[in-house]
Amino acid sequence: MAGKNSVFDSITNSEDEMIKRAGISKSQACVYLRAYMIIRLLFFKEFVISDSSINLNRALRTLILSGEGNNGDYDLRKLPHADFGELIEEGGIKLAARDIYKGSFSESLRIAQNNKKHVDKPSEEYTRLIDGLCKEENIYWWNAEKVSHEFTEKIRDALKKEFSAPINAYLKELSHRLSDEEILTYNMVKNEVLKTYKETSEEYQIVRTMLRDAYDYNIPEALELSYFRFFNSPLQLIKKREFEINIKEEYEIPWKYSFNTYAFALLPVYDLKFIWASSEYGRYEKAVSEYVNGSGSFHSFLSSLESYLGLIDRVLVSLYNNKYIENEPKNMVARFREYKNTTDPVAVTVEMWQKVYDAAGTAADIIMNPFTGILKLALTNLFPNLIVKKREEAAVMPEIKHAVIKIDK
Repeated sequence: MAGKNSVFDSITNSEDEMIKRAGISKSQACVYLRAYMIIRLLFFKEFVISDSSINLNRALRTLILSGEGNNGDYDLRKLPHADFGELIEEGGIKLAARDIYKGSFSESLRIAQNNKKHVDKPSEEYTRLIDGLCKEENIYWWNAEKVSHEFTEKIRDALKKEFSAPINAYLKELSHRLSDEEILTYNMVKNEVLKTYKETSEEYQIVRTMLRDAYDYNIPEALELSYFRFFNSPLQLIKKREFEINIKEEYEIPWKYSFNTYAFALLPVYDLKFIWASSEYGRYEKAVSEYVNGSGSFHSFLSSLESYLGLIDRVLVSLYNNKYIENEPKNMVARFREYKNTTDPVAVTVEMWQKVYDAAGTAADIIMNPFTGILKLALTNLFPNLIVKKREEAAVMPEIKHAVIKIDK
């Protein structure tokens, strides 16, 4: 079973999906992915990825062995040496793999390579490296048959959802065409839609969203891992819940504008370990645990977070300024909001913005120093998932034997 500080993030499942979601060019894939994963690791000590990701996501492979990116697709000038292998060896990055390969993890990698067509496969040097780095105790094993059945059920249920009349008619037809298949796969459903519609069609985009939702989260659900779902805004988060929730607290944290994609991407694993060992991280981790469990206050949580962000900021500023020309810092503000249902925490959301800064300067700075996407995405999704996921786990009702009981007198 996964540790309490483990998290699965679907961002690594597909390099193409990551590029599309982030709105970046192929050349920036390694910079973005490293920065994103470093942010996650700063808040969770275990980042769990699938065996397929470590095998077939070339941007991720390049962060483990730089030679995997030698074809020139990636701009690696803004990155330290490839050191993510160290995290795999020591358990900072853990793998989720099919349990039929327990005791022979190397075999699972090679079978995954052989089963995939039209993908860039790893070099023999990389595969040998992974064989040496991956330890049995750093792998979470999941049952492929169970996950496949759950994926199939999710897709069949999703195809019953209501949209416009023409869309409903098509989804019903698609469901009928797939009804003879005992187990559905991602590509099976995708290719069936593409027989009739192009990728730009509304029909395809609707089914594709269903597929991503079912595919991206089935493994962490099977392993009972915490995982990240993407919320576009606090309002969307509120609408997704049927119970009434209200803002109970609002708190603003100002700091100098020095968080940016390139700074996070520059952080070596050595410095990440230094941050983990700090008293600031220890206080933050304790405050999160107490807040989620109901024994700590919102302000105590935010106070420890502010102190921890200050440490991260100091480390990143030093790294960034040694690599790049120092820019004039800008005033940034993070507004945290706590949402509750009566007395229980439901979510903590965060909004980021620049304060008292001219529009022309802002536009130029976003180009030079792309802050808005990576940090906002990481923080905005970090806290809602942290609290909401805990609540969902706690909301499971006990099993009952009877709903109606006749009492004989």
